[in-house]
Amino acid sequence: MLTTSYPRFPGDLTGTFLEPIAHGVANRGHTVHVVAPWHPLIRRPPQEGNVHFHFYKYAPIKSLNVFGYASSLKADTSMRPTAYIATPFALTAASVTTQRIAKAFGATVIHAHWVVPNGFIASLVSGTLPLVVSLHGSDVYVAERHKLARTAARHTFRHANWVTACSENLRARATKLGASENRSEVVPYGVDVDRFTPNDAARRKLREANAIPDSGKVVLAVGRLVRKKGFEYLIDAIATLRSQHPNIRLVFAGNGDLEQELRERVRIADLDKQAVWLGAISQDHVADWLSAADIMVVPSVKDDSGNIDGLPNA
Repeated sequence: MLTTSYPRFPGDLTGTFLEPIAHGVANRGHTVHVVAPWHPLIRRPPQEGNVHFHFYKYAPIKSLNVFGYASSLKADTSMRPTAYIATPFALTAASVTTQRIAKAFGATVIHAHWVVPNGFIASLVSGTLPLVVSLHGSDVYVAERHKLARTAARHTFRHANWVTACSENLRARATKLGASENRSEVVPYGVDVDRFTPNDAARRKLREANAIPDSGKVVLAVGRLVRKKGFEYLIDAIATLRSQHPNIRLVFAGNGDLEQELRERVRIADLDKQAVWLGAISQDHVADWLSAADIMVVPSVKDDSGNIDGLPNA
C-alpha cells in the first residue's frame, strides 16, 4: 500500500479510512506493507499484526515536512509554497522506498491511494505487478485543474488494473480523466459499528461537563475546517434557530486553516455562548460526542474553486 496519509497514532483522524483498509486486507490472510511519508507525530510500531510500516524520510530541513497528512494544501484549495519545494524530494524517496519494499518482500499487488501522486509513482515502479488505485477526492480535483497532474493521472489510469472510488460522482469524474468504465467501481468507506454505537453514559458525562441541560439541543459538526465542508452555512443556520431554541449548542470537532475565520463568524452572529470548539479529537471521542448530540450535520458544499468531498468520513 502506497499512501501519503495514514493515522499517525491510534485514534488520529488524519487518513482515518486507511487503517481499516490495511487491517481489513490483512485480516483476509494477506500481508500488507504500508509505505508512507515520515511525519513528526507518527507513533506507530514497525508492525501491527500482519500490517508492516515503512515511513520514508525525504525533507532535508524540518520545515519541509509538509508532504501528505493533509499538510500540502491550504484550506484544501491551493498548494502551500513549501509543498512545491518538498514534493520532488518526497516523490524520489517514495519511488525508491516503494521499489525496495516491493522487491524485498515479494509484493504481488501494489495498492496506491490517490491517483496523484501515489498512483503515478506506483505506475512507474510497479513493473509487471498488478496495480490498484483508490480515489479519495482531492486527487481527482487536483488532476481536473492542473495540466501536469492531469497528465500524470491519465498515465496512471492507462496502467491501472483496477480503480476504486468512494463515490459514484468521483468515479464518473475519473472516467473523464481516462479511468476505464469496465475496470472501476465504487467502494464506500465502512463504519466500525462497535466503536460508533449509542452510549448513554458518554452522553450524560459530556453534557454535564459542558453544562448542557437535558432540554438543550446539541448540533455536532465533525471535520477539517476547510471551505468544502460548508461550516459557515451551518453557523448561519444556527443563528436563525437561536430565538426558537435558546439552549441550542453548536459543537465543532476538528481544526484547519479556516478556524479563525469561522470563530469570527460565530462572534459576529453572537453565538459565542452557543459554540463549543473541541479541536482535533480522537475517533473514540468523536463517537462519544455522537452519543451526546441530538443532530449530526455534514454541510458539505462545492466550494468556489470547484472542490467537493469524495465521501466525508464523518
